[in-house]
Amino acid sequence: MRVDIFYSRLSVKQKAWSDLLGAVLVLLPFCAIVIYYSLPAVTNSWKVLEMSSDPAGLPRYPLKTVIPVAFAWLGIQGVSEAIKNLAIITDTALPGTTEEVTS
Repeated sequence: MRVDIFYSRLSVKQKAWSDLLGAVLVLLPFCAIVIYYSLPAVTNSWKVLEMSSDPAGLPRYPLKTVIPVAFAWLGIQGVSEAIKNLAIITDTALPGTTEEVTS
């Protein structure tokens, strides 16, 4: 969601604000929406043990399960990044843990 031309000119705290807002306003809601709307399809697929229509087709239900699981992991990573950026903003980040580049 960010444009590197503008992002590269920001200070470390401004970058943290940009990343925090992106995670909270875009990434986490998107993950929640995908999980919410994919769970009924995954549940139904497990109930009927959905199989591919090809002869000797593979089961589809394990593959469909990957969708909400992957977005849950992505959401967990988004929370982790949000916490890290919040620590940078509030100056509670440990020294050496920020990706600050001195020029």
